[in-house]
Amino acid sequence: MREYLGQCKICGKEICCENGFFNGVLLPEHDYLCFKCDENKQQALEKRGDDSSVSQ
Repeated sequence: MREYLGQCKICGKEICCENGFFNGVLLPEHDYLCFKCDENKQQALEKRGDDSSVSQ
């Protein structure tokens, strides 16, 4: 079963819940990111040295 939830805030890719698994990242402001955009965002933050968004 596949349920459409929305689109990635950055690239516009469809974000769905597939067979009970959420295939994206929910942001605090209730927007979604696909896994690829989230990974790119994390890599950019690490390059800047800003790891404040990474949980410990």
